[in-house]
Amino acid sequence: MEITKLNIQLPEGKNRLETGPVQFTYHTGEIDWPGFFLRGDNAFALRLAIANILVNPNDIFARMQLHAYMEALDGCNVNPKLVEMLKEMKTNG
Repeated sequence: MEITKLNIQLPEGKNRLETGPVQFTYHTGEIDWPGFFLRGDNAFALRLAIANILVNPNDIFARMQLHAYMEALDGCNVNPKLVEMLKEMKTNG
């Protein structure tokens, strides 16, 4: 997969983009769907957590990391009711 290089204007007071939900507005004014930006250091940690959970599904530390990323990914969902429903299913099921 090729790396896409972008020039972006950061919000005031920010000097870098952190891991988390992002939404791009193009020079045409078109607003894209929310997505998720993953910084390189966080990408490696996520890769390790995925590898660990595949080898040992009971790895509590990997499960905690994956849970944190799952919650962060919820920030990309444009349907907040669905996010709440999924969170309730997790706590009730």
